[in-house]
Amino acid sequence: MRYVCIIVGGGPAGLSAALVLGRAKLNVLIIDNKNPRNQITHESHGFITNDSLSPLTIREKGKNDLAKYQNIHYLENTVEGITDQETYFAVKTVKNLYEAT
Repeated sequence: MRYVCIIVGGGPAGLSAALVLGRAKLNVLIIDNKNPRNQITHESHGFITNDSLSPLTIREKGKNDLAKYQNIHYLENTVEGITDQETYFAVKTVKNLYEAT
């Protein structure tokens, strides 16, 4: 399947980008290796309505928000490389190859 956008990383920024694009009815793929840099952090601050929650809880809440959009897809995998193919981008993961225009 070819996507309009492939987002590498399922943290707050990636999930927010997916939400905006998904609400615009664009076909989006999030690829996340579930290895966040802030995984040892007990509480995050500065997120309105989510202040003092753990980063894991914020990510799970974000994924739940995106679940109602059929055009937003979430994949647990590791990106190995991205190449420009002139008319699209090829994103290689450990298991497959995905395309974004």
